[in-house]
Amino acid sequence: MPNRLTSQTLVYTRGCFVHRRRPPYELAHDVAHKSGHATYTVVDTQTGEKTIINKAEYLSSKQMRQATTKPDIIWQFAQRIAREHARKGKNVQVFVRCGIRVNNGPYTPLINPEVDLAAADWNYFKHNNWILLPQNL
Repeated sequence: MPNRLTSQTLVYTRGCFVHRRRPPYELAHDVAHKSGHATYTVVDTQTGEKTIINKAEYLSSKQMRQATTKPDIIWQFAQRIAREHARKGKNVQVFVRCGIRVNNGPYTPLINPEVDLAAADWNYFKHNNWILLPQNL
């Protein structure tokens, strides 16, 4: 199997494998592979009862992928969970334990798991303190 991170790859042509140079945009796509996992926990402020949210009950598969790797989507989903519980007359906190990895590297935390995202603000133009920065940049 060809190494997908090099500038050349093997292509099967006319009964044999030949080297083909890969265009730069294909390399850039490989470098940007990102995956993650996220657990949303709802805590009832009156009873202290904790509930883990099943994302599949609320989101499509595409939305679930985004709700694990994109901080703005994670925040929006936490806000939605809090609004739905508020409609039921419950005051809740929403905590997210989330990790991402780039290019199949190790998982690193993306969101501070001790911050209540239902009460957190989103600032589009500045860094939000509940988003954790990578330590090795």
